[in-house]
Amino acid sequence: MQLIEIEKTNSTSVSCKGKESPYDHPKVYLEINPELGRVACPYCGKTFVSQHG
Repeated sequence: MQLIEIEKTNSTSVSCKGKESPYDHPKVYLEINPELGRVACPYCGKTFVSQHG
């Protein structure tokens, strides 16, 4: 089972490109959903969580 990485952030806009090569993916820019306070990368599942609640 693969663990999903969670990163706390102060920003509402984040980017993800996976891990270092060969485990990377195209860089994507994501917006944190203000109602949920989080967003997940569609490629790797890494979840970005707002520290503002």
